[in-house]
Parts: sequence; C-alpha cells; structure tokens
Amino acid sequence: MDTPRIVILASRAGEAVASVLQKLLIGNGLASTYLGSTEPTLGNGPIDSPRRMSLRSDFGIRVILPNDVDGPLSTRDGVVYDLGVMSGAVGVGRCIALLVNVGGIKPDLSGLAGLVVDNVTLTPKADMVAQLRPYAGLLADRIRDLDSGSAAFTMRPSTGLAVHYFVSFLAPVLEALRARRTVVVVEPDRPGQPHCTIVQVSGRLAVCLPESPERATRGAWLSLARRLQLKRVQLRVGPEREDGAPRKYEMWIDPAGALYDAPAAVVSAMESVRRVVVDSTGQDRLPAQTHALHNFRRMLWNLGNEPEQAWMQDRLDILNWNELEHRATGS
Repeated sequence: MDTPRIVILASRAGEAVASVLQKLLIGNGLASTYLGSTEPTLGNGPIDSPRRMSLRSDFGIRVILPNDVDGPLSTRDGVVYDLGVMSGAVGVGRCIALLVNVGGIKPDLSGLAGLVVDNVTLTPKADMVAQLRPYAGLLADRIRDLDSGSAAFTMRPSTGLAVHYFVSFLAPVLEALRARRTVVVVEPDRPGQPHCTIVQVSGRLAVCLPESPERATRGAWLSLARRLQLKRVQLRVGPEREDGAPRKYEMWIDPAGALYDAPAAVVSAMESVRRVVVDSTGQDRLPAQTHALHNFRRMLWNLGNEPEQAWMQDRLDILNWNELEHRATGS
C-alpha cells in the first residue's frame, strides 16, 4: 500500500526542526513526508500555504517554537489559523501541534482544545537528530496505526466514493466469484451477432487505477483496454433481484480469462475535487485531484484488508495503469 502523505509546516524559526523531523520520519518508513513553509514565497502568503499543502496530505504537523508565538497577537493568530486549516483538511485527529520547548522555554499558546498536541524538548547546541529520534519513532508508529483499519477513513469525497464502489460492486463480485454463483458472458462485438458467449474466468479481479488525474477519463481507459485486447463482459449473479432476474455487473476480460474493472468512481472523484476546489490556475486543484486518486487506492486497500474481508486478498489485485501499459507494449 502507498504510504500516507505527511506535510510538516513550519515558520523560518522552525525550519531546522522540521527538516530533521522530515528525514527521521522518512527513515522510519514514511517516505512521502514533505516540508511546507508559512513564509510568503512567489506571491503566496502564509494564509495560502497551509491550505495548499493540506489539500495534498493525509497528516499535518505544525512545528511551533517559542519565537512563533512570542511576537505580536497576529503571529499567534496565524499559528492557530494554520492548525485550523490543516485540521479541517486532514481531520482533527490527523493534525498535530508540535510544541517545541527550547532551552527551558515552552511555547505559550492557547486555543488548541480538541487538537492533538505533542511536546518535545530541545537543548540548544546539542545534537538535534539524537534529541528528535525517539519522538520521530513513536510518531511514525502512531501515524501508521491511524492510517490502518477503521481509523484510516477520512471525510473526503474520494473516501465516500471508494466505500460505495467497494460495497456496491467489489465485495458482491468477489463474493460471487468465491461462491461460484456466476456466469460470465462476452457480449457481441458487432450488431447482428445473434448469440453471446459464455466463458470461464480465473476467479480473480484486477481493479485498474490511473496514476494521474489527467488520465482519469473513460476515453483513456477504453484506449488502454483495446491495446490489452480486453473485451466487455457481464458477470451475472442470481437470481438475487426481487423480480427473479440475475444481477449484472459490467467489467472486462482478457484472453486468459482474467477479469478487470476501471472504476467510474475515480472519474467522479476528479469531478468532485473540480467542483469543491475553486481554483482558476490549477495550482490547488491538480494536487488535490492527485491526492484523491491516492486516497481512493488507500481506502480500497484498507477495506479489503479488514479482518472479515481477509479472504479477498487471494482474489483481488489493485493495479496501476503504468503496469498495464507495460503489458500492452510487451516491455
């Protein structure tokens, strides 16, 4: 599974702490850990940066030093604002206010009720890596725990779409394949063909997901399916409907009998972001759509790995389109 994406946000005063913490978290297996800054750069002020970074992240850490809150009231308000934006984007339990005690001076900051607050103590001129290493190890374990099981689910459109796809399509299809209560039918390729063909299948299903928002279109999938020599099929289960008719699920099949599906819910996830993230330049929207793809994949993985669904692991593959491109070209 993809590792969670973590942003560490800091002012100029906290850059050194943030940089060391980033390297330690990466060393603890959280490879997708990035740095963000609250300082204005290239016309983007401190109010814009937390929002932009949070749109592409699963967890947010705001490094807070005494210097961040000892100045004017607007500085203190800015720190609280950063935490509010980040917690609103990633979830309250996934946003961490990291209060750094430097030389016996602890940041004095109110307004953090309900947020996750961590405290670390640093001795000036001592090795910062050695001082932060124990905390980074504990934090990495905590993040992994929060990113698995029921705690992994966040209030994002892509989460809801992944859950719906799993419940309404993926779980019943895999259950039907396991119970051998299915008939797979290849539909006629051309008008005038009088009969459908019943085929044998492998009992496995590959869910195919694009890596980038630009490719998350129906047309891109149809082009790839043609190059893979996939054919449309119906998996018929039943009778399960009240009228006695079999339930039908549309998908694809390759010449070897392996089944494939490219979830239309991914396209819906891209459209949800387009409508929610108001952005004329694409600087915010594209990272948010990229994260929606990332989150959709992670949610499917988490759903399929819940204890009661462990049997699915032998029947389900989650593939990148890049892998399928290599198959299509024979490389």
